Amino acid sequence: MANRGADWGRIERENVGGERNVRDYTIRPVARIVGLKGTAAKPSETGQGTGAGAALLVKPVAALVSDEDGNEVRLRVTDPSAQAIRGMLMAGALIAVLGTAVTLGARPLRSVLHRLLEQKGSD
Repeated sequence: MANRGADWGRIERENVGGERNVRDYTIRPVARIVGLKGTAAKPSETGQGTGAGAALLVKPVAALVSDEDGNEVRLRVTDPSAQAIRGMLMAGALIAVLGTAVTLGARPLRSVLHRLLEQKGSD
């Protein structure tokens, strides 16, 4: 038995699920699948020892809605948790940038005010 070693690959595709009929409409879910898959071969005297594995992330991204006339619309699915996390990250970054700008801007302003007060006191 030849030693083929490890064989790994990336998975990235969209799958369309089964149909669901709701009144006059047909709805099909669309999911995005991203991950890694791989096989490994470790030959032994008995010829056994091969293995395989995968790590996948499946995320719903849309729903295909079609009516009786065959018109089809793709409705995007949004993830409220991801949107909330992005909002918190943006707010944190904005606060950090503004805090740094205020701190750096306050030093020159403070020295200018000290000079003005010293000049006014000497007059």
